[in-house]
Amino acid sequence: IVPVLVVIFQEIPEIRLVINDQAGDAQLLQPGAQTVQLYVRDVESSLPRPLKELKDFGKIWLEPGESGVVELSLTARDLRFYDDAKQEWVAEKGEFEAMFGTSSADIFQTVRFTLK
Repeated sequence: IVPVLVVIFQEIPEIRLVINDQAGDAQLLQPGAQTVQLYVRDVESSLPRPLKELKDFGKIWLEPGESGVVELSLTARDLRFYDDAKQEWVAEKGEFEAMFGTSSADIFQTVRFTLK
């Protein structure tokens, strides 16, 4: 399966992922479900954060040679973490990475974006 990523950034990223199964050796031989997961990494966090935080996932059923669309969402709220010192949830401005894969160990595309 060859994923093609289309990301449209507005105030809050709107993420639309197109899954395409039309590339040589990677073609599906039989119908099947494909799960796509969205992970986020805060590149410039002031506190230690996980390298990958699962934020959304979607599943699509594909026939051999078929394409489909998986829509995943990511809001500013999804970028927050709890700051013990401040005793509140915080979304720090700065650089983030949105990572897409079939699992945390199988990331097929990464997109950088900035929270302003």
